[in-house]
Amino acid sequence: MKEYAEQNCNFYKEELLKLQNLDTTNYSESDVNIIVNKMKFYAYLIDIYSMESQVEWLYLPDKKIKMESISDLIHFENLYGSTIYEKKEYKEQVEKN
Repeated sequence: MKEYAEQNCNFYKEELLKLQNLDTTNYSESDVNIIVNKMKFYAYLIDIYSMESQVEWLYLPDKKIKMESISDLIHFENLYGSTIYEKKEYKEQVEKN
């Protein structure tokens, strides 16, 4: 999983660089807006894939789980926010997803 995350991260970094280096002098305002939105989306994907390649465990309020995919990261971050990255001690045994 981590190797795919790193590959995807590198791919979107290259794509973002291409867009950043694009000469938009003769582009319409709507075309520039489309490019800016693509750049924002690529930056978001880079953040997600970077996090996926670095994070192994997610710390939920009641248990610690091993992250299996990027969808785990997105799902639990939407539920609990960035607190899922803060290491915690639990009374119970570690549970896997």
